[in-house]
Amino acid sequence: MKKLSLLLALLCTVSVLHVASARPTSRLFVPSVDVVDMDAAKKTLRIFRCIPTYEGNVREEPAGSCTVIDTRTLLTALHVVDNPDYSYKVQIGTRMLKLKIGPIVQGLDVVRLTVSEDIGIAPIEMDYAPLRVGDKHFISGFAWGEHEVQRHGIVEGFASRPVYRDDFFCYVESTAFVQGGMSGGCVIRNGKMVGVVIESWINREGSIFISAMAFQSVLDNTPLSLNGVS
Repeated sequence: MKKLSLLLALLCTVSVLHVASARPTSRLFVPSVDVVDMDAAKKTLRIFRCIPTYEGNVREEPAGSCTVIDTRTLLTALHVVDNPDYSYKVQIGTRMLKLKIGPIVQGLDVVRLTVSEDIGIAPIEMDYAPLRVGDKHFISGFAWGEHEVQRHGIVEGFASRPVYRDDFFCYVESTAFVQGGMSGGCVIRNGKMVGVVIESWINREGSIFISAMAFQSVLDNTPLSLNGVS
């Protein structure tokens, strides 16, 4: 009986660790996360959409995630901020700064965002090197919880295969499970940004992100036609 109790306790512990590594939590926690990846994850911020109400007020609600790439510039998935009926803001500590969107690249679900004052967070470093199948990475973003409260989480995944949706930009499949609200979040490898989250799989755990190689043109106007996974 004593051995059985110990075995059950061990299984419970393993189960808890698995959940912590696979799903976002209220804390930045993954058992195998490195310090450089944890620091990079802290450069992910939360986007709010501003919705006019019938009473003449404005209601702010969570829209998704973004990442600091310059002193006044952020990067997110275009579908997070593509509703022309709303304006959008980013939360930086106690500040709520209005976002300017664009320019937009046709067919690419990634867009630059700018604000009118310094963000006050050191920008993340970009990594345009191709991912290899099996490369470990982390995804940082603000997942929706109960009552649409967003919580910052970081989850672990591995590049599984490239996904071709057109002839120019490359998408990458990941084993990392992401929740609603993490769209636009940062994909991190060795403390550097290697992609932007665009969607999660509905029927199985996993996600799809755009390789940084594919959206380098958004950042420096140098079009690329390369695979994002080798």
